Amino acid sequence: MSSFSGDDKPSTVEWAVMGVSVAVTLFLFAYVAWHAVVTPTDATPEATVEGTEMLTDGRVAVTVAVRNPSSEGLKSVTVSADCSNESIRFTHVPIDDRQRGTVVCPAGTEDPTATVRDWVEA
Repeated sequence: MSSFSGDDKPSTVEWAVMGVSVAVTLFLFAYVAWHAVVTPTDATPEATVEGTEMLTDGRVAVTVAVRNPSSEGLKSVTVSADCSNESIRFTHVPIDDRQRGTVVCPAGTEDPTATVRDWVEA
């Protein structure tokens, strides 16, 4: 027999179940709203220098990485190192992925940096 059929008040168990149901529902709405606010949609690709290696002829091989934090894949990303006129083009960079490549810089290069020159969204 239900406690709502007469003049009886809802039992403690019924109040607890209702309270948990309301809390779960509010949590789910808050979670969806939070993801809508913090999800990067128009984030730009990021380029970093992951390491350097001295070659036998004195030049420096610079390992650069590109990361796509966007919510959309990229057809291509061009990254250049500040120590060289060379650039490297990465193709098909998926969402939240990192790809690596190498640029060769002149002898004596110290502490190079990498920058994203351009990119094409998929």
